[in-house]
Amino acid sequence: MATDIAFALGALAVLGSRIPEALRVFLVVLAIVDDLGALLVIAIFYTALIEWRGVALIAALLLALWVANCVGARRGSIYLLLGLGLWAGFFMSGLRA
Repeated sequence: MATDIAFALGALAVLGSRIPEALRVFLVVLAIVDDLGALLVIAIFYTALIEWRGVALIAALLLALWVANCVGARRGSIYLLLGLGLWAGFFMSGLRA
């Protein structure tokens, strides 16, 4: 869905510093939000059955990742375990993007 935005970013890169930085930031954010929206559409409308306990696990682990980042956790094992838990949560939820 964001191929037009990626093309626009490539064209802006060719023009270099003559383009305002705010325009570049806006296009990058737009591309990210567009991709996330596309993934949500696929996950919600093209999934036969959503297991909400898995979705709750995903939300809890995303919150744990955010908290770990905010408190300055630097151990890779923390992020590895939380990431594996996220993978398990997505597997349990039935969301298949």
